[in-house]
Amino acid sequence: GVIKALTGGVSALTAFLLWPLIPKALALPSPSDLRRANEALAREVREKDEASARAAALAETLEARVRERTLELERVNAELKASRETLALAMRAGQMGAWSRDMATDEIWWSRNLVHPDDYPGLQEAVTRAVAERRDYSVEFRYRHASGEWRWMDGRGRADYDAQGRPVMLYGLGVDITQRVREREALAESEKRHRFILESV
Repeated sequence: GVIKALTGGVSALTAFLLWPLIPKALALPSPSDLRRANEALAREVREKDEASARAAALAETLEARVRERTLELERVNAELKASRETLALAMRAGQMGAWSRDMATDEIWWSRNLVHPDDYPGLQEAVTRAVAERRDYSVEFRYRHASGEWRWMDGRGRADYDAQGRPVMLYGLGVDITQRVREREALAESEKRHRFILESV
């Protein structure tokens, strides 16, 4: 009987100690709930893996496009350089010069070193006025020839405008008119001498 009583007491004590844990045990998910949670988790992991794979594929595609665009830009820049070199050669042969100016960045490209410092203000004023009035410009100025000599150029150009009417690019072309200026000056000098002679008689 003592063993039975002792066993009964231990059982009662165990039941007493386990009693508060019963609601917690009942709150544990059932095996089917755990299976559903595991399936949902597996689905979520699979979706994240698929999204990562898509992101990696997209990144690879973008990198390939960037490489293609970079190669295309390098090719276009090489063509532009060759074109400008050809233009410069033709300009030298024709005693001409050309320029362009990006109005937004103020970047200027010249086919050669052009303007005499004394003539630059007049050239700048003529160009600025023509751009403001949205018309072509024409101005004579001196430029330094490849030989180092200062020669005369007839510069003509115009601006391109955006949809809002703002100037975006300025283009110009110049023709060497040194011979014409010399002839004009010689004619003016000759007329002056003739006038002097006529007035003296």
